[in-house]
Amino acid sequence: KNEGDDRSIVLQNERSALLNKPAAAESPRTDASVALVVHDDVSAELFGLGLMALSVVFSSLQTLLVRFLSVHQAKHSSSTPFPSFELAFARAAVQLLLAALVLAAQRVKHKLYSQNESDCRAVTWRAHLWLVVRGVAGFAGMSFLYGSLSKLSLAEATIIFFTAPLLTALIAALFLGESLTLFYVGACATSLLAVALITLQPVLGSSSSVSLFASSAHVLGACYAFLAALSVAIAYVIIRGVGSSASFVLSVFYFALVSTVCSPVAMFAFQTPRLPASAAEAVLLSGIGVSGFLGNALLTIGLQNAHAAPATLMRYLEVPASFFWGWLLLDERPSPPTLTAAAVIIAVAAALASRTWRASARSRTTAPA
Repeated sequence: KNEGDDRSIVLQNERSALLNKPAAAESPRTDASVALVVHDDVSAELFGLGLMALSVVFSSLQTLLVRFLSVHQAKHSSSTPFPSFELAFARAAVQLLLAALVLAAQRVKHKLYSQNESDCRAVTWRAHLWLVVRGVAGFAGMSFLYGSLSKLSLAEATIIFFTAPLLTALIAALFLGESLTLFYVGACATSLLAVALITLQPVLGSSSSVSLFASSAHVLGACYAFLAALSVAIAYVIIRGVGSSASFVLSVFYFALVSTVCSPVAMFAFQTPRLPASAAEAVLLSGIGVSGFLGNALLTIGLQNAHAAPATLMRYLEVPASFFWGWLLLDERPSPPTLTAAAVIIAVAAALASRTWRASARSRTTAPA
């Protein structure tokens, strides 16, 4: 949660920056991750929401590419699917390069700065250490997500993964002492029931050994997706603990650096990597990193301009986007339980966003002039 009793944090996945702030009038951000901020209220809201919608396009494109390279391509050709850790390495390496270029352009180098210009200071080594731990949690989240995309449909993996914001609130309440209302606990419980609906749907009625094997793979994929959401929630709480002094790009840099180091080790230890067989495959692998980085950047700028509540709803457009991509390009038809679970989780997100918006509006109304 934000610093306030009823304002919920707006965090979506390991691609999100923790930028949710009270809606009262604030001076523009002055840290190194400053992007384009519009000062007119209405224009800023529309501009921010437009960027949030565009970030959904790139984020959903990233998961589509992972699903295609890990499963779909092998089904329709003689090529071997790319292992999940190799896909993670492809994303991390490209994202590391892009983040390093942005850091060099902004001349951030290896320092973190206070948001208050009169108190610009390098944060201690402890903050850098926590960012490394955040990188490890982000790498775990990415690896579990990519593993789930090899066993679940694009829509199912996305729906389960989008429980990360709710898990973040629970973990922040436990370790950061942030307030947690009964309404939020109920929302978390409802969403977890929706996840259980997706997880257990193939198990019910399975009798043959083949169907039981398929059910086991499905349950394993659902567990991977939930562990991905949990890992990302831990990463968000770490960013919250470090505070707003950590620029978005520097946080992404640490995540990409840790992932670039860890993913080849895991790839050679547990999987059999393969080189791209064509230029098209190399482009698709690079596209995972580029789309992930652009999704991050657009999300950050959007949150700097739009209010938290409508921004949340825009981010949840990735759920129907995954349905669309799966139906159009992967020939994946969501089952009735999957559609029901998606409706439940989106409804919960809408209720939380509405509650946040009303609380924010009340705080602005009662704030002294």
